[in-house]
Amino acid sequence: MCFQVKTYVKEHTCGRNLTSNMASRSWVTSKLVKRLVTQPQLSPKEALEHMKEDYNVHIHYKIISRALKAAREEVIGNEKEQFGKVRDYLSKLHRSNPASTDIVDVIPQPESPPVFDKLYISLDACKRGFKVGCRPLIGLDGCHLKGYFGSHFLSVVAQEANNHFFVIAYTVVDSECAEIWRWFLTLFQEDLGSCTEFG
Repeated sequence: MCFQVKTYVKEHTCGRNLTSNMASRSWVTSKLVKRLVTQPQLSPKEALEHMKEDYNVHIHYKIISRALKAAREEVIGNEKEQFGKVRDYLSKLHRSNPASTDIVDVIPQPESPPVFDKLYISLDACKRGFKVGCRPLIGLDGCHLKGYFGSHFLSVVAQEANNHFFVIAYTVVDSECAEIWRWFLTLFQEDLGSCTEFG
């Protein structure tokens, strides 16, 4: 099949129609999943604006709201699955680093699986490295984990003789407050033990 241009009009005066029947709910959902990872509280109105600005398409509100619901289920489901795999992660950790310490706290739920609360991990190799080759000084750091559940990541870091930093222990918790820091540092102190034998 061939086409031939018979008349060429250089300037067009007709308006553009930005509505699209080709933007299916599954396509919109795939675009919103990417957005929800960085902006978990995305509203339908913001999703409409996002589709207009980034993809130059106008989508019916009903399609956006259904696609947003499906995208949320996909993102939240993925995060729930990841929290469900914590024990698998810890077992693999112990295979490669047997004397490591890990503590998982869960909130028991009647008639349903327990809910993740806190996680503490301290790798044995890092603890031994701190005792043998690091300056006797630690640093504390905390940051927000982006996502639907909005957890916090707290860590204890050390500096070695070559001025490189490495993490000795870390925790994932639901909030960053004095009580949580006390819990974390108490566990770390008990876990590390005495450093006097190493100088």
